Amino acid sequence: MNKNDLQDKIKNLQDTYYQNNKKNTFFKNKQKYDCAETITQQVNINTLLQNTLFFIHNSNHLFFHYPTFKTFANPNNFETIVHYFINMCFEKLKSYDKILLHVNWKGYTVSSHQRYVGLYTLFINIGRNRNFELENILDRLLVYNPPAMMEQITNLFRPIIAPGIINKIELVDKKNSDDEIQNLFDSLKN
Repeated sequence: MNKNDLQDKIKNLQDTYYQNNKKNTFFKNKQKYDCAETITQQVNINTLLQNTLFFIHNSNHLFFHYPTFKTFANPNNFETIVHYFINMCFEKLKSYDKILLHVNWKGYTVSSHQRYVGLYTLFINIGRNRNFELENILDRLLVYNPPAMMEQITNLFRPIIAPGIINKIELVDKKNSDDEIQNLFDSLKN
């Protein structure tokens, strides 16, 4: 399924969900999880993952697309997401020493962060059990479209991020992010 078709399908599923379930003003997290679960019932999880987290053009540049991720990630598939990420990294490390992680964080907020705390904890625990140390394989972590409340979010992440990762984070100014993402993909074309 091409990316535009997938995005259209997700949008249609979300629209249908919210037509049948009035959008909550309060208690949005449960409703967002329910909507995400509806999407994973209609779209194959592997298709969703492959369009959310992928290496760009056979390079060691790993791209994470939060706008797609937030449409399907929920506690029922957190473990699948974590194993998918770790497996991808282990496979790529057979050919490269380091990984450059590019994160498009468009739409990430403090409430988003709170929704995914369980995922982050699971990632740390599974990573330890599988001897996966992101800090040691990460060359850089580039964050595109950083949230306006970045300082607050950084304070929320600081206790769970390995100290060596903090030094590898580079924020790309929001106004330049879309162009920089396009430049990244263009520069790595075969």
